[in-house]
Amino acid sequence: MPQSTEYYAVHAHMRAHHPKAGRCEKCGREARTDYATLVQPPTRRREDYLELCRSCHKRFDYGDECAVGHPFDAANTYWWGGLRHCRACRAARARERRERQASA
Repeated sequence: MPQSTEYYAVHAHMRAHHPKAGRCEKCGREARTDYATLVQPPTRRREDYLELCRSCHKRFDYGDECAVGHPFDAANTYWWGGLRHCRACRAARARERRERQASA
């Protein structure tokens, strides 16, 4: 299935403005890495991505836990846009967003 123009624009923005460190944010291994989006639709904000090695990225996309390690079980998973998402990570992002807004 072809990707949208916005998909390529977001990836070009990430490459230009947020260079990768080459270290997986999950396992810590130094290897070739990719950005894995935590939210849909993809944004241009670095905090909405994890830099993962190929192995962790594959597990993130198809495995039984989120990139941070929370289980994709019935209580912690919700589906949106045809993709599964982690409720615990969503709550953490909301908490961080509220803290940023309160301190601004």
